Amino acid sequence: MLYQTVRPTSLEEVVGNEETIGALSRTLKGTMRPHVYLLHGPYGCGKTTLARIMAKMFGSSERSTFLYNAANTRGIDTVRQILDHCRMTVIDGKPKTFILDESHQLTPAAQEALLDITDSPPDDVYFIFCTTAPKQIIKGIRNRCTDYVMQRLSFTQTMEVLHRACDSQQLDVDKKILEAVAMVADGCSREALVYLEKVQDETDLDTAIRLIVRGTEKDSNIIELGKMLLRVPEKRKRDWKKILNLYYIIEDEPERLRKALLTFFLTNLRKCNSVEDAEDIAKMIRIFSVSVYYGGKSALAALIVKACFGED
Repeated sequence: MLYQTVRPTSLEEVVGNEETIGALSRTLKGTMRPHVYLLHGPYGCGKTTLARIMAKMFGSSERSTFLYNAANTRGIDTVRQILDHCRMTVIDGKPKTFILDESHQLTPAAQEALLDITDSPPDDVYFIFCTTAPKQIIKGIRNRCTDYVMQRLSFTQTMEVLHRACDSQQLDVDKKILEAVAMVADGCSREALVYLEKVQDETDLDTAIRLIVRGTEKDSNIIELGKMLLRVPEKRKRDWKKILNLYYIIEDEPERLRKALLTFFLTNLRKCNSVEDAEDIAKMIRIFSVSVYYGGKSALAALIVKACFGED
């Protein structure tokens, strides 16, 4: 996978989140280095990649870095395994780093079982909790962590990630296609690189956009929803209940659906011939540029109503 191939291996290579990276760099270079960390922020913003870099800075090797995805291994047995590893000496004698991805999905019992070891970890043991939902981690664990927040990238920063990937892999991708990738990725560097891998050999923008949203925009209901939202403002306002009802019958993850709509708007923006139409589509793009990752289906419904009534 491209996003794994071009993954940063040092703090200097990380794009964006300058304040967090700067603060973390100063902490890791200090004489009183903490042993328990919490990295939180939206999915795909680089938390696990940063955790891997931190493990390397702790002096951990591949053998002594243990990555657990709590979405799959979330119970007390996982914690028992971690505690056993803490007591063992790694063959190469390097410090041990335990990265718990999606750590909010650890069961309450599993989190409770980590309280003692995170309160007084051995000198050669480090813990990094990565999560999109820090409030779901019990207070006892959170109080033991040095806390760092990761944010989504700006459009410009996402473009930098894409340009770096193209340069390192010697890819020649049209700038307009890169811009479409950056917009649909919505600040998620991992998604941007996944999309780039899909379209790296494409030269036609429309074809590239269809590849990016394959499995979402091609769905007839999603296309119909996009068309209804691009009707003249009076019709949108009149038919807001129909538009909302259509939305509710679409079985798709809200954040993914929002991005599919954004891509639909982008495609139509390129095709419109009047200033009025361009301004209206640009308004739709502004409204639907707000992430609904945390708010879910109700948050996207609110954006749809906002679009129907012309609020910007």
